[in-house]
Amino acid sequence: MFNENFWRIDYSGTLPFFVLDAVGITYPDCSYCIRRAQGVDFYTFEYVVSGRGSIEFENKTLQPQPGDMYILPRNVPVSYRADRQDPWKKLWINLGGALPENLLNIYDLQGVDHLPGCPVRKEFEQIIEIVRVNGENAPRLFAEAFHRLISAAGWYYRNRGRSENSLLAQKLRHYCEQNWQKNIRLPELAGVIQRSPVQTVRIFEKEFHCTPAEWLRQYKLSFIKQYLLNTNCTLSVIAGLTGFKDEFYFANYFKKYTGVAPGKFRKDNGR
Repeated sequence: MFNENFWRIDYSGTLPFFVLDAVGITYPDCSYCIRRAQGVDFYTFEYVVSGRGSIEFENKTLQPQPGDMYILPRNVPVSYRADRQDPWKKLWINLGGALPENLLNIYDLQGVDHLPGCPVRKEFEQIIEIVRVNGENAPRLFAEAFHRLISAAGWYYRNRGRSENSLLAQKLRHYCEQNWQKNIRLPELAGVIQRSPVQTVRIFEKEFHCTPAEWLRQYKLSFIKQYLLNTNCTLSVIAGLTGFKDEFYFANYFKKYTGVAPGKFRKDNGR
């Protein structure tokens, strides 16, 4: 056995849109070597804390350094090993189901396998701690923390080499992605980039061709639809997960902006 710890949570009957194999910490071990000849039905997300190693898959070879994040696709043969002189310590998450697929698409990370210098160690550590403690709300807390991880990785990936105003717009978007379940007001957004409300809207519109309010609405609706289509959660539960105070307000909001009640949307799409 390798020098590593791993943890799982019991999420049977709750939030079926993800299948968590395990999370863990691999400690420096010069004998560390894994080969998955047939691939596995989950994504692997890893963050290198220290040391080095190499990964081979799809005719690629990655040699991530400390501070790097990498993503291994599911159902792909892969082999990876630690460097014998400087074996790595790494944090990892093995996750299947609809959740990783959907978030990778939303944050433009589908097909991205290596994120050098990606500052997401805190997010990995928070996820591992949630699963290790395995409290009553662990499945929900895990899903929210994983969302924050992919959002942070996506923000980092999108923002390399951008202009100042583009970076400000992306900072606004990232703030919205991190707080979309809340009722974000324009003065709050303006404070994020230290600009006036008028300047804030102008900067955002130039980058994304819509106002922050319009962007948030579509973003929230996309997640509501994912919950409706990929889970068996009740409307009351989905309302809570997406930041509404009650099912009535949630249903009215959804119908107002889509033209159909959430229950009918679910039924019409085969749920």
